[in-house]
Amino acid sequence: MSKRKQKSSLSVRSSQPEPECEQKRRSIWRTLFQQSRRLPVVQLAS
Repeated sequence: MSKRKQKSSLSVRSSQPEPECEQKRRSIWRTLFQQSRRLPVVQLAS
C-alpha cells in the first residue's frame, strides 16, 4: 500500500511543469554544451 502511494506521488511530481528557473538553467546548460563542442577544451577551462 505504501509503496503504491510513493510511486503515484513520484509520477505526479514528474508530470508537474518545471519552475522557470529550472527551464532557464537547462537552456543555458544546453547552449554551453553546444558551444563546448565547437570550442577547444582549453578555451572552456579558462
